This record gives sequence, C-alpha cells and structure tokens, in this order.
Amino acid sequence: MINKGAVYLRLTANPRPQTPWPEQKDIGFIAKGAAYRTSLQVAFWDRQVLLDLLEENESAWDFEINGSRRSDRISEPFLSVCEGISPIHISAHCKARKMAASRYSVFHSAGCCNRYFRTSSGIRV
Repeated sequence: MINKGAVYLRLTANPRPQTPWPEQKDIGFIAKGAAYRTSLQVAFWDRQVLLDLLEENESAWDFEINGSRRSDRISEPFLSVCEGISPIHISAHCKARKMAASRYSVFHSAGCCNRYFRTSSGIRV
C-alpha cells in the first residue's frame, strides 16, 4: 500500500472495486465518484487523509456518503480487496520504536504497528 502510494485499502469487498489493479488480481481501484468510496468497513487508512476527510458534527453514515464525494479531490489511489479478507495473515510487530515510524494508525491503539499484511495469494501491503 505504501509502495504504491495508496491512501486507503478496504478489507471487505462491499462494494467491489470497479477497476482491477494490474499488478495484483485480488485488489482493485475504487474509482472517483464511486458510492461508498470512504466506507467505514474494516480498512487501512493513511491517517492524515482520514483526518482531512472528516467533518465535525458529521455522522458515520453521512461520512460514508459525503466523505466519498470529498475523497474525489484526492489523487492517490483508494483500493479494495476483491474477495474479502478471510484468508489474511497478519504479523504485527509491537516494538515502540517501530510505532513511531508507521504512517498508519490502525494498530496504535492496540499497542502494535502494522508491518506486513498478506492474503492467501501473497498480497503484501
């Protein structure tokens, strides 16, 4: 995800991505203008992008609709898995010094930072 410049990777395929990613058949691009582009299903976010999209006093349901429209101004890719995450294997490294280097905050509240994520087909994000 970091290597490809993506700012969002949804780990559920609902809705499915519209365009396949040429380098990895199990992941696709969520197009600008797509409904629920910023779905709050399980996903990895670039923290700053998420913070920039959030609006005060907006509910989660409103964010999924309105945030999707606001996300159209972001040029970096929004990605989604094509089939869901059932076969994902996560190896989290919980060393404090590595947490500071992580761009993503998904595991920070649990005291871990994400290092490698692989699906059964070998996706590494």
